[in-house]
Amino acid sequence: MYAKKAFFGLPNNALHASHYINIMNQTRDRDALEEAFELLVAKNDLNNWKNYLIVASQLYPINDAKLIARATKAAELFPLDDNIKSLYRNIIIGPDAIAKAAAFSNAAQKLFSEADYTNAAVNFEKAIQQNPLEYSYYENASTANYLIGNLDKAIEQIDVVINDMNPLNGKCEYIKALIYIKLGDPIGACPLLKTAIDSGQTQAEPTFNQYCNQ
Repeated sequence: MYAKKAFFGLPNNALHASHYINIMNQTRDRDALEEAFELLVAKNDLNNWKNYLIVASQLYPINDAKLIARATKAAELFPLDDNIKSLYRNIIIGPDAIAKAAAFSNAAQKLFSEADYTNAAVNFEKAIQQNPLEYSYYENASTANYLIGNLDKAIEQIDVVINDMNPLNGKCEYIKALIYIKLGDPIGACPLLKTAIDSGQTQAEPTFNQYCNQ
């Protein structure tokens, strides 16, 4: 096959790699994909990793240990790439669970908008159970629990985002600061509010000015 010869002859050629992956996708040739893997990712090229995961996610069964390990490696190599993040979630969690989580989250958002924070928290937590890799579910669950006074759980949930998943947008620090203030510790909230502001969370500024500029 010309595409295979071209790829193995010049595996660092982006066009050859892309063309060969496309052929393997059309032929559903998992053995060929496995054979090509090491050369595809040898240079840690983003497109090669992305194209590999796209095809492999359709050829390998859910919970395949080898594919999970490779998706995890890609996520570590390209932590800021949204396509890699999405592929990683689909491989680790599976599309069915992701869809169920989104349905729970949508129901929770509706309940939240109706000020039914107790049931909103329950549904956000169900979303977390289905898809524990989506940081917004933890943020939203934490906010709902904060609003109903379930502060220990709110801190536990927001700490998952801060310690393990921090999206660097300042929202998780802002939420934790509000919890600290409700717990009667505005001084402890100040570093969190400063981080939130520095990360672009401008809604934290009035709270910072109220409690920390004295």
